[in-house]
Amino acid sequence: MKNRIQFFSITAFFSLFICYASWAKHLDLSSSIKQVLDTHPAIAAAHASYYAEKVRITPLYFPENPKIGLMSENNMQSWSVSQELSIPMKYYYRGLAQEQLALSMQEELTIKKLQLRKEVIMAYYELFQREKSLELLQGQRDLLKQIARIAESRRTVGQVSIQDEMRAHLEQAKLENDILMAEQDKIAALAKLEEILGTENKATTNEQELAALKLETPKITIQADQLKSIAHSLSSVDIPSLKAESFKITEALAQKTIAKTNYWPDFELSYQKSLEKDNDNKKVAIEFKIPLWFFAKESNEVSAASEKIIGAQKKSELVKRELQSRLSSLAAKILAKENILKLYETTLIPQGISTTNSAQSAYKAGRVGFFELLDSERTVYNLRISFYQELKEYTEAISEFESNLGRSISSLPFEGVL
Repeated sequence: MKNRIQFFSITAFFSLFICYASWAKHLDLSSSIKQVLDTHPAIAAAHASYYAEKVRITPLYFPENPKIGLMSENNMQSWSVSQELSIPMKYYYRGLAQEQLALSMQEELTIKKLQLRKEVIMAYYELFQREKSLELLQGQRDLLKQIARIAESRRTVGQVSIQDEMRAHLEQAKLENDILMAEQDKIAALAKLEEILGTENKATTNEQELAALKLETPKITIQADQLKSIAHSLSSVDIPSLKAESFKITEALAQKTIAKTNYWPDFELSYQKSLEKDNDNKKVAIEFKIPLWFFAKESNEVSAASEKIIGAQKKSELVKRELQSRLSSLAAKILAKENILKLYETTLIPQGISTTNSAQSAYKAGRVGFFELLDSERTVYNLRISFYQELKEYTEAISEFESNLGRSISSLPFEGVL
């Protein structure tokens, strides 16, 4: 009997451990980012597009396939082989243009990874904020029930009016409505997270796990001055969006060189030999393709390529300007939100809790009225709810900044992105 109890105890322990491990797997931010980067269809599609352009590089360095033919003329049969050729520079620049296109697609893949990382982080912090807001509203409701009971007991002895008791019940009704709305918001946030994770990595809806979800306030890993100056010292070497535009400019330059090579004549070499045993006739020929209509064809192709270069350069300049503006705005927002969160943690919430505790004691002793107590209770709960809202917005600004910059500046998970 004792052995059976030990066996069932060990089995139960491991079952709980496995359940906990599965919860942690489903609602772990770092693991979820890695899973999304490995399995999300948007990543797979971007990778396929990049690989498709990459494998086209090598063929462009080679000429077209040769042609082999058979010919019969006046009962005389012969075979021939021919090869079309261009000047070597054309093959080089065709491959170079395709290589630059593939590199720009590779940067697009990195940009997509950064965007999905941001979406996972925001889905987690959105869910965290909704869960905490719901907890605080439920706690406020429970506390209000206690206050209502105190008001009822004091009314029976004539210490307070019936209006205090009615106000307490009215506030409870309002809170019930707020709780229903908060539950809907939490369900929507969870659905958003599950949409990003996909069916194969779906987050559990277990309430214990959601209640246990804890996300830390991200820490900035660079100095405030560095954060402010990043936007004014952007380099196309490090930032994926600028690198992609740089590759597109190089591709456009290569395409212009290809267009210029069309002024040079392509040529075709051919060799022909008789199949007759008593006939050893051989023919060797070379044909040139003369760009006779260069004023209508080749010149316009060069002009079009030149305009594409200008367009790519201007697009790169525009992307850089927008990026500088966006990063400057986000840097200011990050620093402001960081100070606001510190203010909540060190001043506003502690002072609110202290005021509420004093108001509760004073109300029980009859030194303050019900309205003063209710206002103090509402204030401290609203402060806590606002803190989690500010935390979500702070994290959103950081993840957006990192997504645009292409590198980490905080303690948020960044493994597997680059």
